[in-house]
Amino acid sequence: MVDKKQNVEVRDQKSISKNEMQGFLRHLSTKRALVCPVDTGKVIEFREVDIALLDMNQGSILDATRILDDHVSYKSIKEYYFPQTELMFTFENDDIVDNKDIPGYAIFGARPCDLEALRVMTAVYSTGKYADPFFHRRFEANFLIGIGCKNLKPECFCQEMGVDKEFSDFCDVMLTDNGDCYIVEYLSEKGRSELDGYLRDENHPLGFVSAQNHPPAVAGTLFSKRANKIDEPSPGLRDAENAECRMQNAEIRGGVTGELEKSFALDVEKDDTEYFDIIDWAKVTEMCKGCGICTYICPTCYCFDFKDVSKKGTAERYKCWDSCMYPKFTLHASGHNPREHRHERYRQRVLHKYKYVPNNFDGVIACTGCGRCVRSCPVGVNIKDILKQIIEKNDD
Repeated sequence: MVDKKQNVEVRDQKSISKNEMQGFLRHLSTKRALVCPVDTGKVIEFREVDIALLDMNQGSILDATRILDDHVSYKSIKEYYFPQTELMFTFENDDIVDNKDIPGYAIFGARPCDLEALRVMTAVYSTGKYADPFFHRRFEANFLIGIGCKNLKPECFCQEMGVDKEFSDFCDVMLTDNGDCYIVEYLSEKGRSELDGYLRDENHPLGFVSAQNHPPAVAGTLFSKRANKIDEPSPGLRDAENAECRMQNAEIRGGVTGELEKSFALDVEKDDTEYFDIIDWAKVTEMCKGCGICTYICPTCYCFDFKDVSKKGTAERYKCWDSCMYPKFTLHASGHNPREHRHERYRQRVLHKYKYVPNNFDGVIACTGCGRCVRSCPVGVNIKDILKQIIEKNDD
């Protein structure tokens, strides 16, 4: 049918109760390992949920996870697409055996900042001469369910980075919290297929309930396919059609129409060297310890190194996370290091995210304002404050 008020096609208006969400997650877990935000007692982070163990102990997915609250996880979903350590291939005699043993995960509860971070990673690893087949295989194998944030979290600055805290179209299924239920939208063929499969499952006769049984605020919410958003990662994911999709969804939720303004965008037309001394980098980073937590915790940092390991007559090559904050990151074989000092390495980190990546990938900024680097820094280095100083100098 067509909702004339919104002037967009609507197949149906659907919601799923939070209790019934367990059934959908169990349905997904029959094909993929289920990953949810879990409270470890210290932090909330994404971990695999053992359905068989829950059943043995007569537990519920809701009780075992933090899928119902509005918290942001300590770490993002990055490692399920770009693992901290990943086997690439094995050398066996004269043969090179590619690693094609890529597990699939059903990831529940990714926030819009992390979904938009995955968009950045996809732009980097799915296009051009540096396209990564391992990233692409994981992208295809995973099933991703996003959920909007109801409130801004401490140190979050997603809105300043143009990220809508309530919605992202870069997932298979997107949920909007509506009290005792979620409003559901599928955004890929994969999402449509799994939802339809769940509805046909005789073990879950209740299925979805009509949004008409819930408050008027949900009326007009789409339960429809939004073009091809996830199945084929490509530069097209950033095209005008996607922008129109975001506008439609924002209108439906009564929010902003169109993309949010990016307050912390740098001038990509400036020569790189103009930023080298635009502020006193040594002063603003004098407290930095170079521990690298900001890079490891960041959902868009993607630097890596190679490690070859000999094992029982064979050799294996691994791809391992690396950090631009480490002293040896740019150390040459000659002994020369172009970024010998810590403030030079931090400058590289900032300019890479806000200048170099936008230059190379059609304006995509490698920061979604999740605030993890600010919250996790042991000495309180705040990238927002540094960006404000740079932008003020730009305006002078």
